[in-house]
Amino acid sequence: MPYPQEEVNIDFEILGPSEHPNEVDVLLVASRRENVEVRIGALKDAGLMARVVDVESYSTETAATLISQHLPAKPATVAVMDIGATLSTLTVIDRDRIIYTREQVFGGKQLTEELMRRYSLSQEEAERAKRNGGRGLPDGYEEEVLIPFKETMAQQVTRSLQFFFGSGQHNSVDHILVAGGCAAIPGAVELIQEETGTPTSVANPFGSMTVARRVPTQRLTEDAPALLTACGLAMRSFD
Repeated sequence: MPYPQEEVNIDFEILGPSEHPNEVDVLLVASRRENVEVRIGALKDAGLMARVVDVESYSTETAATLISQHLPAKPATVAVMDIGATLSTLTVIDRDRIIYTREQVFGGKQLTEELMRRYSLSQEEAERAKRNGGRGLPDGYEEEVLIPFKETMAQQVTRSLQFFFGSGQHNSVDHILVAGGCAAIPGAVELIQEETGTPTSVANPFGSMTVARRVPTQRLTEDAPALLTACGLAMRSFD
């Protein structure tokens, strides 16, 4: 660890017996203390108390494993492409265990900023237009802005998978789950499936859950792909 030990939070979990006699495999997790404290502080400001602090990729694993159990073919190897505002993360899960993860700088902020620039919209208006497929925007939006962005999305997914295949572990995946705010862009998932030749769907971690009456179902469905990691973290409370 490239930091003094007093600046680092460390935790561990015994995974089980090792291949070596009288030894066990141990998962060791370390994070800079300030990275943990800033998140705990944000929760305190919201009047909440942190019960569990987890690694983001493991939260993704927990939620994605729940989703994959309900996919038609019950795929063994699932690639989760989480496309956020500025960062995209590929996480490959094989038989419910993470075997690969890679981040790249690409996200929905690029589309938001293009909408703001081209049509003189506020950030909130641009985000709303992005989510509803551009309804209310001038003619030419789809051909000039949306389609090129979706093609770039598909290319980013393909490129990330190629890096994974190049690692030598696998040469294919059984299913792709698209998460993050960009997953809600109409037609994006279909284009990714066409580009990669792999069954692809929107990540909805709440699809197999019973939803409380006070929760607006349509809004939850729209926001579900962006809540994948949050859902996986919340599921830790059942451990």
